[in-house]
Amino acid sequence: MNKSEELASRFGEAIARLDGDESLLREMAAITAADLPEVIDETDQALQVGDSEQAASGLHKLKGMLSTFETGGVTVEVHEMLEMARRDGVVEAKRSFDRHRSELNDLVAEITAIAAK
Repeated sequence: MNKSEELASRFGEAIARLDGDESLLREMAAITAADLPEVIDETDQALQVGDSEQAASGLHKLKGMLSTFETGGVTVEVHEMLEMARRDGVVEAKRSFDRHRSELNDLVAEITAIAAK
């Protein structure tokens, strides 16, 4: 499988939303990959200290960044965390964030890999 086929296999829906422009997806991945670690860290810190407003802000950014690449999977979970934080359920949101951290890290790694291609 060549790089284009691999990309289409994993991120076909994202490519379709971009009218088949794989180059644009790579450019978006480069921008997103550069910002994701900071957004994740800030969100995690806000969740740890129980700041529901900052947590909701970070989760909103994170959801927007991830939804460019996938609308299911961990992106759905981030949306649920956002709703929890908005309802002042920051403790629940933190538990969910911790529970889905490996999935989030996997998607971040995939986005970073797209940017590197």
